[in-house]
Amino acid sequence: MAFSGCGSTPPTTTTTTTKPTTTTVAATFAQLAQSGQVIYAAKCASCHGDNGQGVRAPALWGPNSHLSDLGNAQLLLNYTSSAMPPGSASSLSRQNHIDIVCYLLIQNNAVTGSAPYSEAQLSSIILR
Repeated sequence: MAFSGCGSTPPTTTTTTTKPTTTTVAATFAQLAQSGQVIYAAKCASCHGDNGQGVRAPALWGPNSHLSDLGNAQLLLNYTSSAMPPGSASSLSRQNHIDIVCYLLIQNNAVTGSAPYSEAQLSSIILR
């Protein structure tokens, strides 16, 4: 393409386009447990006790906890999602169940609250 005028070539403009990078920071067990504690108080405590000691349902932490019967945290998540009576935790979302499980794991000293949450690792967390 020829340019008329002073005989010089037009200046070259370079445009650099970069995509914004997003870094997803994994939520920690403690962050999810904050919501889990609120949900537990509203939906679980009436049967499992304010302190997980068991009332009309099994104890969830402390010396009489029945969590070890399940084996690992993935089984706990599956159990809370499928076996609770209607109107209790069975009506909650999957994320609500995850939050409750994180809360229970911290209460049972099964995880460190500062650890990043990963559902993939739940099967390796043994309940005691």
